[in-house]
Amino acid sequence: AWAAQARLTQLTEGARPQEVAAARAEVAAAQAAQQRLSSGPQEAERITAEVVQGSAIESWLQQQALHGGLPGEDAARAWFETHKEQLRIPERVRVSHVFLSGHDRTKPDRTAEVTELHRKLVAGEAALAQLAAKASEDERSRKRGGELGWISRERVPEDLAQRVFSLPVAQLSAPFQTRLGWHIAIVHEKRPSRLPDFSEVRAEVMAMLDQHWRESALKRLKQELREKAHITLNEAALRM
Repeated sequence: AWAAQARLTQLTEGARPQEVAAARAEVAAAQAAQQRLSSGPQEAERITAEVVQGSAIESWLQQQALHGGLPGEDAARAWFETHKEQLRIPERVRVSHVFLSGHDRTKPDRTAEVTELHRKLVAGEAALAQLAAKASEDERSRKRGGELGWISRERVPEDLAQRVFSLPVAQLSAPFQTRLGWHIAIVHEKRPSRLPDFSEVRAEVMAMLDQHWRESALKRLKQELREKAHITLNEAALRM
């Protein structure tokens, strides 16, 4: 469980959602196994049997791979050429903001506050990074001077995306309100949507093809085991 948690912690914010989800699932599975092991000797024995069986299956898969069944670089490139549109990198912007929450019941209207913050920025009394570190209520970006990093439309609420993606680069926005609260934002850079190079997604494609191959190979193994199994029905027991 510790190793799985460490891998999850090492993932950067730029990691693909699928990678983060897989890491979280690994952590959950490891934690569940630990809980099961502490349930008693019978459960521990059952888990040990599962591990042995899993090792045997993994050994069989490795043997299958040695016989040339595992997809290689050529298969990955062929899949990429056919499906590259599915891997399109969305439009992204690198943005910073100063944020005041709209969910403070003691402050239902914060227009005056955000207007004053904007005045200070326009007058040059403070830089956005300094003001964000001091006054922003987005705890995550506040620690980085208001920096949200590279974001796509899918990663932020729709009303916020509409505003920041329409901003020109390096132009401070006027204060604006979303369902979350009030913002003052600036876009540092923009990157248009584009198709990735194969080198950028090679590892992801190879992992996906490997997973599909493993699933197909395990299906074949199960079918072979069923065909080799000899099942004798106890007719008398069935009539009882």
